[in-house]
Amino acid sequence: MSTGNILAAFESAFPSLYSLTEPVTADLETSGIAHVNSSDSAVTEQHLVSQNADDLYTHKIQRITQKFQSTRQSADDLEQYLKAQEKEAKLAEAKALARADEEFTPAWRITGLPMKPSHLQLDQGRMSGAKLVDPKAILGQYQKLKSKEVLKPPHIYEYNDKAISPHYTKTTTNLTARQASLPEETLKRAKELSLKTRTWNMLSEQEVAQRIAESEERRMLQDLKMPAAQFDLEKKIIESMHHKLSFLRNPRYVLPPAVKQLQTQFKPGHRWNVPEVERPKPPIKANMTARPDVIFVVEPGEVCFTDYEVGAVYTQRVKIRNVTSVIRTLRVFPPASQYFHMSLPRFPVEDGAVAPGMHAEVTLRFCPDSLADYDDAFAVDMAESRLTVRVMARRPPPSLTLARELMVGDVLMGNRKVVQFNFCNQGGPGRFRIIPEALWPNHAGNAPMDMARLGPFQVWPLYLDLVSGEEATINVCFEPKETGTFSQRLVMVCDNCQVKDFIISGVSCSVDVVLESVDGVTATPGLLDLPLWFGEVVPGSGFTKHLSVRNTTTLPFPFAWRQGQYPQTMSVVPPNALLLGIEKEGLTSSGQLPTPEGGVDSTLGPLKGSGAYGRIDAVALGLTGEKSAFVVQPSEGVLRPGEVLDVSIIFLPMDSTKRYQSWLQLMVDKTAIDQAPQGCNVTVLEIGLEGLGAALELDVAPRFISLPGALTPGAVVSRSIILRNPSRAPAHYDISHLPASVPTSYFSQRPTSSNQMFNLSINHSSSMAAYTPQTPVLGPLTVTPAKGVVLPLSETEVTVTFSALDDSLVGEHLHRLICNVKHGTPVAIDVQSKVVLPAVELLTTSLDYGLVRLKDSSTLPVIIHNTSDTADATWSLSEHCMDGDMREIEQRRTGTYIEFVPNEGVMLPGEKVIVKATLRAEADGQYRSIVNLKGPGGADGLTGYIETFAAVVMPRAVLSTPFIDLGATFVGVTVKASVSITNLSLLPLDYKFTVDCPNDDPLAELKMKPDKGVLEPGQSQEVQLRYTPRAIGQSIVLCVCDLEGAPEPTGFMLTSVVRGLEATFDLFTPREIEDYKELLEAQETGRMLRSIDDVDNFKGMSNLPPDILSRLESHQHASVANRHLVANFGEAVPLGEAQHLYLLITNRTPSHCTVKTWLDSFGVEDASKLTYKDRTSVEKPGDPGIKPVKGSKYKPIKLSDTAETTTPFRSSRGNGMIATRMLQLKSEEVLGNKGLAVSVTPPESTIGPWGRLVLQVTCFNDMCGDYFDMLHVKVGDLPSKDVPVRVGVAGTPLVVQKERVLVKGLRGKVWRTNVDYGELPVGIPLEKTFYVFNTGGLDMLLDWEMLRYQDETDCQRPESKILDIKLEVTTPRPISEEVHEEVPGWVVIQDEASSIAIPDGQAAAIDEGTDGSALVDAQQPHSTNPEEALEGADEERSGNSFDEEQKEGLEVMAEPEPRVVLSYETHAEADVAPFVVEPASKIIKGGDFAKFTVRFKSERAARHAGYLIGRQQVHAPPQPISLKIWPEGEQAESVGTLFTGTFHPYAGNPPTPLQPLRVDLSATVISSRLEPDERSDLTFTCLSTNPASIHASYRRVLTMSNLQTCPLLFKMQTEGPFKLLEVTPSAPQDPVSYQGIVGTPVSFGEGTYLPPKESVDVSIHFLPNNSNPQQGSATTLTPLASTSYNGSGRMQRVSHLGTNGGGGNPSDTHAHAQYISGKDNTAAQDFTLRGSLVVTYANGDVQRLPLEGTVLHPALDLRQPVTGLPMIQGSSDGIIAFGRVHVSAPKPVEVLLSNPTLVDAKWFVTTPGVRPSTANSVVGGEAAEVRMGPFLVRPASGLLPGRGLRLPRTQRVTITYAPTSAVDAAQTLVFSAVKGRACTLSLTGTGSLDETEEHQAPLKYKI
Repeated sequence: MSTGNILAAFESAFPSLYSLTEPVTADLETSGIAHVNSSDSAVTEQHLVSQNADDLYTHKIQRITQKFQSTRQSADDLEQYLKAQEKEAKLAEAKALARADEEFTPAWRITGLPMKPSHLQLDQGRMSGAKLVDPKAILGQYQKLKSKEVLKPPHIYEYNDKAISPHYTKTTTNLTARQASLPEETLKRAKELSLKTRTWNMLSEQEVAQRIAESEERRMLQDLKMPAAQFDLEKKIIESMHHKLSFLRNPRYVLPPAVKQLQTQFKPGHRWNVPEVERPKPPIKANMTARPDVIFVVEPGEVCFTDYEVGAVYTQRVKIRNVTSVIRTLRVFPPASQYFHMSLPRFPVEDGAVAPGMHAEVTLRFCPDSLADYDDAFAVDMAESRLTVRVMARRPPPSLTLARELMVGDVLMGNRKVVQFNFCNQGGPGRFRIIPEALWPNHAGNAPMDMARLGPFQVWPLYLDLVSGEEATINVCFEPKETGTFSQRLVMVCDNCQVKDFIISGVSCSVDVVLESVDGVTATPGLLDLPLWFGEVVPGSGFTKHLSVRNTTTLPFPFAWRQGQYPQTMSVVPPNALLLGIEKEGLTSSGQLPTPEGGVDSTLGPLKGSGAYGRIDAVALGLTGEKSAFVVQPSEGVLRPGEVLDVSIIFLPMDSTKRYQSWLQLMVDKTAIDQAPQGCNVTVLEIGLEGLGAALELDVAPRFISLPGALTPGAVVSRSIILRNPSRAPAHYDISHLPASVPTSYFSQRPTSSNQMFNLSINHSSSMAAYTPQTPVLGPLTVTPAKGVVLPLSETEVTVTFSALDDSLVGEHLHRLICNVKHGTPVAIDVQSKVVLPAVELLTTSLDYGLVRLKDSSTLPVIIHNTSDTADATWSLSEHCMDGDMREIEQRRTGTYIEFVPNEGVMLPGEKVIVKATLRAEADGQYRSIVNLKGPGGADGLTGYIETFAAVVMPRAVLSTPFIDLGATFVGVTVKASVSITNLSLLPLDYKFTVDCPNDDPLAELKMKPDKGVLEPGQSQEVQLRYTPRAIGQSIVLCVCDLEGAPEPTGFMLTSVVRGLEATFDLFTPREIEDYKELLEAQETGRMLRSIDDVDNFKGMSNLPPDILSRLESHQHASVANRHLVANFGEAVPLGEAQHLYLLITNRTPSHCTVKTWLDSFGVEDASKLTYKDRTSVEKPGDPGIKPVKGSKYKPIKLSDTAETTTPFRSSRGNGMIATRMLQLKSEEVLGNKGLAVSVTPPESTIGPWGRLVLQVTCFNDMCGDYFDMLHVKVGDLPSKDVPVRVGVAGTPLVVQKERVLVKGLRGKVWRTNVDYGELPVGIPLEKTFYVFNTGGLDMLLDWEMLRYQDETDCQRPESKILDIKLEVTTPRPISEEVHEEVPGWVVIQDEASSIAIPDGQAAAIDEGTDGSALVDAQQPHSTNPEEALEGADEERSGNSFDEEQKEGLEVMAEPEPRVVLSYETHAEADVAPFVVEPASKIIKGGDFAKFTVRFKSERAARHAGYLIGRQQVHAPPQPISLKIWPEGEQAESVGTLFTGTFHPYAGNPPTPLQPLRVDLSATVISSRLEPDERSDLTFTCLSTNPASIHASYRRVLTMSNLQTCPLLFKMQTEGPFKLLEVTPSAPQDPVSYQGIVGTPVSFGEGTYLPPKESVDVSIHFLPNNSNPQQGSATTLTPLASTSYNGSGRMQRVSHLGTNGGGGNPSDTHAHAQYISGKDNTAAQDFTLRGSLVVTYANGDVQRLPLEGTVLHPALDLRQPVTGLPMIQGSSDGIIAFGRVHVSAPKPVEVLLSNPTLVDAKWFVTTPGVRPSTANSVVGGEAAEVRMGPFLVRPASGLLPGRGLRLPRTQRVTITYAPTSAVDAAQTLVFSAVKGRACTLSLTGTGSLDETEEHQAPLKYKI
């Protein structure tokens, strides 16, 4: 294979890597540079392209690898980042949950609050860069958008709930039907709007569809899950399969694998871990499977032999196992095929029986004679059925990947091509042989073994032996001798007797290349008869023609273009030969010689008659050494099958005067690709080429240049010349300077040779002068660039520069340039210029200085200009006076004069110089002078002059005041004042202030701004004064103002009285501070006037003016700075709560001052830790003037971590709890064991001028006691203020509650709680716990005592009392009589002196002297304080207190006069039962807690109440005692004392005793009971016609509910003819739920557990046939009055059978027994049986529910017949006498049979003592008739429905008397009802032969 083919293959496979091969042609087309060789350049070019392609491919692979590595690294980093963030989020969530548990107790998790936002924090940049979606960020963005919508309700976060069914996205049928009637535009618009508002509006349609699909998939998976009921059923079946059999398994035979797997998966066990009720064991199943038809199981189910060989013998064992529970026998029928043989079965025992679980064994033997597939079967014959087992032999067949047709492809005629076809065996092993189709199958033995030759094909190898997965190759050689398509068929035979055939094919063709188009025009016949004309082309450029040639074959072959001087296949014909009709021998009309098929072989020479025939082509042989003017691209390559090759032919002429012609042949190589190449030696196409060279015309513009204006010496001027090249060749030019004597004929001459462009001869004035342009003439004219190249179809710029070197060039000039062009005509260019001398001038016309202050100066500019653009110019300035002698001003320095800076110099060309002319005012008055300018070119050097003017004046100024009095000032406080200064002169004024004091030691500092400056004429300037006192005393300051130029200064004097710092102190309680704030607010609003000395009157003032100071001194204000203060928090400070006092410090000076506080003993270092921050108000301590901002009540809460920590509640109580909790937590660090901490907020601060500062003094405690400390307040440099602090803490450090976790932050200690046991069954003990927390730091000893409220059981004791009633004199809260009438439930007790309103229930109890349940609903201990009693009643006695509506109707008013109040409470005494607390005494460590258990048990069903009293004391060793003394009173006139250490080391005894703890106890003991939902379910009403065993009316499901508040544990049973079927509770039977009930009897056994508010369904079956009255059971048979009907149609009352208990009438008992046995019809009467449902509870209570069952029977009655004989009453229900009837004339009678009962009666006719078989078949139809002697009854049976709400149903029965002889006849008919009461009818008649007895029938005669 050649390099070109390989390159072409890679180009077709990787087109993007070989895109660089195309621009090469484009470059050659556009550049026009002919330096490319046809053969060498093409090879080099291909090598470079290949190398570049390899490099590009390598770089591309590297880039892909690098991109993959970077992407993978980014993914790994992102994964690590996500894992780290997830871990941090989990830790943060765990911490947040722990904090929430501590703050709100763990019970907050079950309150149903929504999920909180995730703690996962992700970087949005990284997430968006990785194209990941952060739902939290999306929700945040969505939240921001929703927050802007003010008209919608507040937005909350939506959380993902996986439990929500995903079917909410589906549409309903109604919506689909409505949408079908809407237009498409409306649906489209509605869909767009819905997408914007739905939850998934941010998702695309694809994502929504994906989510819906995922939802459907979840639903499908849910549907595939087995329902619970079905799972239980299947599990029961599987468990029953594992029931223990009644025999021992043979240990020699193991269980089948399937059975073992089932045993491991389904192990029988108790559900819910509840012991199951013992039930009768089910009988042994007849089989071990779920299918009863399966008796034997064959292992394996199919017998298959694999991997067999011919002649070998293979065996397998087959087991036939008995899977039933009985012994079975079997027979085995062997396979019918000769290839399979079976041994005799081997049984476990000799008799041929197979026991359950055992198996018989047979051996199958397989003897194959080939490798084919075999199928057979053997049968197992059983007693009931036959089992067929399939037997087969399968050898994996081979599977080859060989195609059915092997295509060799196209091959040139005469060439040879070998193709290898690879394939693989994907099946089993096999051997194969390839045979030609002509030899199969008759001559297969003669087939070749190594190689098959089939026409032009050769195939080998012909034998293959392949194993599984092995690969093989088939070689096919194709060598055609002629063109066409060839194919052969071969047969492949496999050793498994399978035969497959396949085809090999190939195509033979010859070389055929045609010309498709020339320059895009389709080629026509005769197009190549003449050479292709390229036209005239300028040397250096090129012209391209594009040809397209097509390879019409299907084979690629190399090609190459060759040029020659003569044609190889065409004759040399003159251009006009065809036009003149000249023809030569062997030439066609087109000049093309006939060529053989496949082209002309160049090795045989040119065709005879062609232009090259008989000639030597020097160009083709390469003997000329010249390059061809025609270049072909590509010059060589590979022409692919069917490819259209685009060829470019470029004409590149060398000379502008030469004609070029050449012949181009397309040569190809016919050698096969896999053979050695022979070179391109076959000509398939020939083309003639012809072109002409042309001259280059260069365009020069402009050709005449005139330099404008006049130039000065040294000037340089440049102009541009544009050279345009209109041709496609580069233009080489050379510009030189020629004298004006060059003749014009020079420019019309053309060069004779392109190599001698510049060697020209010039003839001027008849004389020949040799001129060489390459030698430039020196002068002022230059050209840049002088030589160069103008690119094709472009232009370039040439610069011509004229330089005036010196003065010698002054004048006019004309110069000429010549431009010589290679391959073109020279062009002349003329340049004209003029040179002159430079000059200077004055641009300033005059100098007017105006007014100038004396001894001052003024400067004006003088501008001088050099008018020359190229030459320098000198200049100088001088001044002359205006007197007569014109003397120089330089000689007059005694008066005013002008100075010039600079006064002379040299200016550059075109430069402007600015000279500063400064006027010096030395004398007063007017001033005038003249300024002269000297320069080159002027007369006497003077070129211009200007005049000057000026007027000199003296300054003056005045101040606004000479004296300033500031009144009273304060040390360090700056006072601002001002004074103004005015300029009275006509010129600006300079001033400056200086400060002077008459004393050497100044008391103040004075600063002025501005202290100096300049004032314009008439301007006034305000000077700011800053006066700062430094010491106390009388201060005087002098200010002096100096004026520049003024003969004397001016000034003013400032005086003041300097004072120091002053402050006052006040102490307020929280109530007083509120009143003080209200006072300030009233003063601010103007409702109250301020006092004269109020500091608010002086705010904003830095000093006290003299008038205010005089008023204050006349007011004689008394200072309160020395008033003594004591911070007494009181003697009843609640334990564990913060108390506040407020210290007001007033600054009575305008200076800032600092405040610092500290305490001696109980102060804290960090005061902010113990500051109570109430989040309901924004007011801060220290600023009493700030009012709280009232926000909106409905302001939405933004859920965030910060809000949860700082303000998790909206209410003030919640925020107060959080603030107190934070205060408690912070105080634990500083309280220690002192028990008290006092903080001042802020501990350090500043007070503004005339300001106030409120210091919040807060005390926090954790232990009772009396505390003392000293507070020191330091204000500025004043002496410290000492304030004693006294705190008396009362209460208890113990907290009692039922919860295990103490919720911190609650205001007030919980010293009382209640433990309610609720309702309990009798005798059931129950324990409940409560906890006592010691919030203090000292150990506490707690002793409990139980007090029980007295009830009616205590009335037996004479000394007992129920209520404690007494009268108290106090200040009550009476209720007016009018209110008493409006509020129901209240009674007023009045006497002559007082009245009181009490609840109605309590008044009745007082009157009757009894204690009802209303009095003990909420017992309240006696309290001597009526306020506490009322508060306790409001909190505890919810049943006897006012409700909210009643409270609104009552007006509670406190009256000052005393009243008599009747107070009462239930009496309680110490007792030891029924409540017992353990432990009764306990020492609780400081900061610890103790658990107490109260056990309750009572055998009396009643309400029990009482309470526990816990008395406490400090458990600590004795401490030393110290005495604290401090002054008291406003003037400290008394002394306060306190002994510390008497209670604990830091405090004295508490002012009040410790509060005892109280635990209220209550329990209600009840009897266990279940309430039936419907009492009617206890009564059964059944019909006797319905079977009692299966009919639904005999079964009832009774629902019984546990309406009590305690769970019940019980068993159920029935008594009487009732059977308990099933007990199904609504609650799961989890033993953990009731094993905790203390006192459950051990012997109670299993029972049903029913929690409160749950129910149990009891299924009861009524079985009246199973009752036995003889046994004296609980069955009750009660007689009922029922309705019966006699034969006459009259109703009568009969007494039914009944018994009561076991006794009764023996006859009735016997009749009932006969009814049960079905022997007596008279016993089929309606009756009622009674029994009971007995519920036995775990505590011993027994509940009986009466059960009653009534059985209704059908009954038959006969009425008066409609027609016929009358019915006569007799011993039976009726008698019909037919009388005498002729034997040939039967007589019919109709009777009415009716059913007067509610039960359907199935009746039939019979005789007494006979029950015909037809009675059993009566279902609802009628029997046709029945004959009983001479009587015929029609119909004989039927069905009479019950009467229902209508009259009884009737049926007509026809009785026909047809005697056969003349004898008397009598018959008794019994109309019996199935399980009902029957009726009888007696019939009598006499047969007669008397014709007169004929009845409604003619006499029949027998003939």
